[in-house]
Amino acid sequence: MTDFLTLNLSELDLDDIFGAETNRPPSWHKFRLIFSKLAADLNLHMSTDIVEIDMADAAHALVVGPNAGAGQTRMSSFVLVVDPDSSGASEILTLDETALPPGVYSIKNSGGEGIAVQDSAASAIATVATATTALFHLNEDTGVTLVGTMDA
Repeated sequence: MTDFLTLNLSELDLDDIFGAETNRPPSWHKFRLIFSKLAADLNLHMSTDIVEIDMADAAHALVVGPNAGAGQTRMSSFVLVVDPDSSGASEILTLDETALPPGVYSIKNSGGEGIAVQDSAASAIATVATATTALFHLNEDTGVTLVGTMDA
């Protein structure tokens, strides 16, 4: 199995990656590059489409399947831009490693409050601060682990 923390970025041509999208911030390009390389190294089939989630001041969970109920978002991408839209200090986002596809999930906090990420057992994994992007690795064997964070 490939160690998901070991990246070899030297083979990538940055001009090819950044060419047409020079108006995006440098952190986005860095993230997309790292994320794409992680997916390739892990042989994961991932979408880098962006799913925007407004947590609407309530706990939230990602779900698979055709339907999402209240406080849920149907998982269609591994790239999430999340606004806690909270009246408090943070809101809880559950990443259920027993139900979601294994892989590397990117969560960018676009709101003004923290996002408290937890696993299926309601164990706290990490809090994603405002204007921060965090990468989480999920699989049923090892659970949810924080890979790292970067300022957005």
